[in-house]
Amino acid sequence: MKPAYKLADAFMNDLQAGNLEDAFTRVSEDLRQNAGSAEALPAYLGILSPIESFDRGSMSMISSDRQDITVTYSARLADQTEVTLWVKLGKTEAGWEISQVSVHDK
Repeated sequence: MKPAYKLADAFMNDLQAGNLEDAFTRVSEDLRQNAGSAEALPAYLGILSPIESFDRGSMSMISSDRQDITVTYSARLADQTEVTLWVKLGKTEAGWEISQVSVHDK
């Protein structure tokens, strides 16, 4: 599961640093098509203000067949909103990819 955690952490670091092109490459083809562009990705995911800081939570959910994992993050946005992000990853033939991101107010 370590590669999945590394990918999720890299994705969050990309979002925080504003490296949207890199973040865009880490998400599934469905997410890329629905978002339309790297610049539109945060808004499409529901991240309406830049990420100021984040910490990976202690809670992860792993499917019984180990093909899906959801990693949680606590984040503070630039507008001082505190949210929890649930980053779901799926295992593909090429490795792991981010298949869904849910943003929840704290």
